[in-house]
Amino acid sequence: MKHRHGLILFGLLVLVLSCAPPAAEDIVFHVLLDPAVIMAPVSGRLKVCLDSNALHEPAEHLEENYSDPEPFYYRDVENWRPGETVTIDKTAQAFFTRLEKLPRRRYAFQAILEPKDPARGYNDKTGILWGPVVIEKLVPGRSYVLSLVLKNIVGPFRFPESETAKEIVVPSPLLSHFYGRPIDLRAAVVLPATYAKEPACQYPAVYVIPGLFGSYRAVEAGRRRYGMNGVGTDKIYVILDADCPLGHHTFCDSENNGPRAASLVTELIPAIEKTFRVLPEPGSRFLTGQSSGAWSALWLQVTYPEFFGGVWAASPDPVDFRNFCYAGDLYEPGANMYYERDGRERPFWMFRGYPICTMKEFWEMEDASGTASQIQSWEAAWSPRGKDGRPRPFFDRTTGIVDPETISWWKRYDIARVLQANWPEIGKRLRGKIRVFAGDHDDYALNKAVLGLKDVLKTLGAEAVVEILPGNHVLWSEEFTARVQKEMDAALAVRAPQGSGPSKL
Repeated sequence: MKHRHGLILFGLLVLVLSCAPPAAEDIVFHVLLDPAVIMAPVSGRLKVCLDSNALHEPAEHLEENYSDPEPFYYRDVENWRPGETVTIDKTAQAFFTRLEKLPRRRYAFQAILEPKDPARGYNDKTGILWGPVVIEKLVPGRSYVLSLVLKNIVGPFRFPESETAKEIVVPSPLLSHFYGRPIDLRAAVVLPATYAKEPACQYPAVYVIPGLFGSYRAVEAGRRRYGMNGVGTDKIYVILDADCPLGHHTFCDSENNGPRAASLVTELIPAIEKTFRVLPEPGSRFLTGQSSGAWSALWLQVTYPEFFGGVWAASPDPVDFRNFCYAGDLYEPGANMYYERDGRERPFWMFRGYPICTMKEFWEMEDASGTASQIQSWEAAWSPRGKDGRPRPFFDRTTGIVDPETISWWKRYDIARVLQANWPEIGKRLRGKIRVFAGDHDDYALNKAVLGLKDVLKTLGAEAVVEILPGNHVLWSEEFTARVQKEMDAALAVRAPQGSGPSKL
């Protein structure tokens, strides 16, 4: 979906009726599933999204709704037949504001249905049904019946291939066995401008892992952030796909997401090195990423110390569970995700000292969205599978109390603890390969965990770089990107003292 003022001006399908209200100031939505757009019954979560600014499509606001919340109302529907209408009223589930308490002002309204598909990840919009935006000013003291229609469907994604950007799709026997259905591994391979001109050259590879909601499909954004536009020595960049049905899978092998790390190392990377002119050696394989992607990159380096030649992790998700965002020590008896000991709500996101939302508010948003976000991604990656077949929650959704049994399982994914426990075995193989950075006022307090990791590595005598830099959660700037490229080039020079650039075949 794109911002289209034409939809707002010409797509007004609302029928605002001054009909006999069932109760004072009721608001009711009738949502029609247009048989012209789909012929088969559908199941999924139907939402009526609102935007009080009425400047863009409300559904586009959902992914960042926790930072600037707007209400939406929803029902889960089963086998909804085309041509039928579903009612959203005050009995529907609500996010942020109950429908009967909705302030009367001018709104943009939009209906959206996200289909129930166990194979669809959060970045896959294929099959989503949506309707035109309608605008109405709600007047106090009146009741409304508003008619919306789902008349558009998102088609399959087409990768924007070019001379220097290629999509690679590789069948994964490991994941196919885990899920019991065919699963493909996907990535974007970004080639340097010299690739076509120098057919005898092989190149080092940088494996880039996007953060939460990031996508391997966003090639141009990756070029800008990670230095793919001619910064440093020519390299091949591979933007990996971290998307899965349960959120960001963080490239660790888990009970819920399957062998994600193993499939990357034994299936996708060998296929990339066979298909493209990538130097097939550890000293030429680098990892980098942001946020959840930075955690993933660091985890892969620690898990496969001899396979990769170095990691540059910027603002990683918690790498020390004694410092878990604003919740603190998850191992502490009585640990609570929602509340401080004095009853104050813990923040989830702070921006320059100003609280954007609390952890409780963030979970309510994630739960209402119906799509796995940050909390469910962590649980899918690090929790055991519960009796219901779902990842076991690591805290009580009502009280915020942390479950010690689940956190005991999480220990195997606590990077600081893993390094401490396995250093005699892996320490020599990680010498000079770890570089971790965080901002001194990280929005999610991730700098605290990075400091905890720094203390652990210092105690171990590791030759690692762990730095707290001026800045917030997103450290990538021209200066930081140039630094990372310079350090990668230095690592390549150690591998090949006669020249750190591409090698001749």
